[in-house]
Amino acid sequence: MFPMPLTEQAQNMADLVGGVTHLATKAQEVLNEGNAAWALDLADYVLVLDPEHVGALGIRHAAMLSLAETTYNAQSRNYLLSEYLEETGQIAIGMVGFDRVDDNLVRYMPMDTLFGIQAVSLNASACLDEDILVGLHLTDLCGTTQPASYAMHLRRGVLEVQPRIAEDPAFMVITESLVWKNVVLG
Repeated sequence: MFPMPLTEQAQNMADLVGGVTHLATKAQEVLNEGNAAWALDLADYVLVLDPEHVGALGIRHAAMLSLAETTYNAQSRNYLLSEYLEETGQIAIGMVGFDRVDDNLVRYMPMDTLFGIQAVSLNASACLDEDILVGLHLTDLCGTTQPASYAMHLRRGVLEVQPRIAEDPAFMVITESLVWKNVVLG
């Protein structure tokens, strides 16, 4: 209910055992005992406080490999191994932004998916005092099975999109769906 900042959590853990060095030692001990998940957490706390701590980085990597070897979940294993390979410089995983998505792919993206992206991309803290209704009309969707009109209601940092004509909107956006998709995706 009262989440603590990660740096404060890490410092509290270090204080609990007598400092960063002791926390790294404890991480190695629990790794040696076979508790790779706990070792990974402790090593991460050390790395929050001392990002260049070589011992903690080694513990982190050993714990990641150990967890990857024992997990049955393919996605978890892939994540752990990918992180390990990237951190050790064996692979480079670039960031793919929405601006690099091919228009042909964007064209077939469902509007519901786009509105989901739009909702989670919203800087909620910047619009906590806002309450605005905006109408969106997508001209190329008229006469299709997809809704052509949407009501986008931004209320106290939360965006709600409904497939209907907005009643008494602050303003209307009238465009084609591909244009709107490119605006949202950047």
